[in-house]
Amino acid sequence: MSDQILERYQPVGADRTLASYYAVRSTVSLAWVATALIIGSTSTFIAGALLLFYPAWDAVANVVDAEHGGLRNNPTQAFNMAVSALTTVAVGIALTARAPETPGADVARAHQCTVGQVAIAWLLQLSPVMLPIPGTSQRTHLEENLAATDVQLTTEQIDHLTAAST
Repeated sequence: MSDQILERYQPVGADRTLASYYAVRSTVSLAWVATALIIGSTSTFIAGALLLFYPAWDAVANVVDAEHGGLRNNPTQAFNMAVSALTTVAVGIALTARAPETPGADVARAHQCTVGQVAIAWLLQLSPVMLPIPGTSQRTHLEENLAATDVQLTTEQIDHLTAAST
């Protein structure tokens, strides 16, 4: 009898996809909170990266949801996407205003790139499965962020940034 009840509540098709989608969103959110609590307070560089990552992730997740009809049917979610995107841009601007003081400024000058590109290059070289594209709202910003994949940091520079982040 209980098996029959459980079978009725098993997600199928689109429901299974939606369940997986929200499981991923929840997992990323929990991982972000854990990272913020455990590591975020140890470094302004990591705190800045975390402040950029979450609203950017939330905006992207809302866009993915929109592709499945979510935003058109839910204006509150559309508003959340807009706020998340604007928050990412605002945090990026605020962090960039202090960029000359950041540990990555010297590395950025050495590679003739932005501090944001150094941050992305550093994260990608620490973990190539990560895809951080913070605050991307314009084509030029996307191209700048993607150019970070061409920035090859030396081991010494990676160590310098890692030390500054702890």
